[in-house]
Amino acid sequence: MRFSTRFTAFALALLATALSTTDTFAQLAGASTQSAGTTAAAAGDRDREYAALARDVVALEREFGLIKRVVKLVTPTVVHIEASLLPKYRGMLDVEEAGSGVIVEFGGRHFVLTNRHVIRHSSKELIRIHLTDGRVLQPERIWEDKETDVAVLAVSAPDLL
Repeated sequence: MRFSTRFTAFALALLATALSTTDTFAQLAGASTQSAGTTAAAAGDRDREYAALARDVVALEREFGLIKRVVKLVTPTVVHIEASLLPKYRGMLDVEEAGSGVIVEFGGRHFVLTNRHVIRHSSKELIRIHLTDGRVLQPERIWEDKETDVAVLAVSAPDLL
């Protein structure tokens, strides 16, 4: 099961806060008194588990730091694509297509990779590629493959990557 990065970061922050207090997690949950059956050995085992969990949290924080740096580096290459319908499809289809893509460089040229279904009922004049810096581009040329649902849009503008 996948959780969002925001949820995971929240859960780790909550866990780290709980572990950094002098009270145990059980005390924070309202079980501040131990039952008569709890032995000193069980309490020692629990303390060792909390210590191991705290070490795991530190290791995960390092990994999430790496993920944050990668996201920061690649975010400018992610684009939002809006494709208005060609006149022959207006009225037949109720929805204009929208999707995402990614900017890549190949042979000194820039291209946007996206899904074909995002642009299939449109033309290069009716496609808008929204960059993270607010600029809006139109493709210069389009290649598409129906079988793989892949489209490649040639673009050019300064400072794309």
